[in-house]
Amino acid sequence: MPAGQKTNDASEIYHTFSKVMQVKGFEGLIQNIRIKKGWKILDVGCGTGNNTFQLSKMVGEKGKVVGIDPIKERIEKAKDAFSDTSNLEFHQAFGRDASNFGDDFDLVIMVFVLHWLTPAEKEATLKSIFKCLKRGGQLLLNPSNGSDFFKTVIRQLSVYEKITSNFYYIGVDEIKNLLITAGFGDLDISEEYRLVFQGIQSLDDFIHWIAASIHTVDYEPLVVEMLDVCQRQDMSFMYNESGQLTVKHPVYNIYCKK
Repeated sequence: MPAGQKTNDASEIYHTFSKVMQVKGFEGLIQNIRIKKGWKILDVGCGTGNNTFQLSKMVGEKGKVVGIDPIKERIEKAKDAFSDTSNLEFHQAFGRDASNFGDDFDLVIMVFVLHWLTPAEKEATLKSIFKCLKRGGQLLLNPSNGSDFFKTVIRQLSVYEKITSNFYYIGVDEIKNLLITAGFGDLDISEEYRLVFQGIQSLDDFIHWIAASIHTVDYEPLVVEMLDVCQRQDMSFMYNESGQLTVKHPVYNIYCKK
């Protein structure tokens, strides 16, 4: 999106800025595995499909990638953006529906998804993912506990409770137990690290992306209130020594197999 241009289409905002934000988590998650040509991959919580599209290029023409997301507008955007990619398809579905798309996936990936799922949804989703994988298939996910922006700005919003009522953060030990209960083995869990996002040009753009990501609250009023909060406090923690907007996001990577 050109500088200075804004749209009220939350799915368009999400799609544009996810190319910077979501891709960092995606790249960090897949860096230690070798995705092979011909693989069949499921992207759970694919959003508008930026990462899903990258996976389709990795598996080649003989491979297949399926992206699922429960938000209709994001799936519509993904279908429109990547309609010319023959080995890629998108469906509006929940993570618990993963096994409806087959039982022969080589890989399932979840980028910044788990915190959106209730405890019951976490359990159902992981069990369904286990069913959809072939024997030896892998699940990759990168849970997060929220950025500094969330802890400082989001907490001051009038809709804070409404927003956080749809966030379900849990510790790494709880996630490990859920994975084992679902049937997964060979768990490899990284130490928590701070993923650094750079590339969004302004705090205003970042706020629009955050608002577009929080799908449980109306987009435009949320943008207005976040801008107001940011104008009333010191936001220097959002910038590095060179004055570049820099978002630090605590995250850890989890790898496991069926």
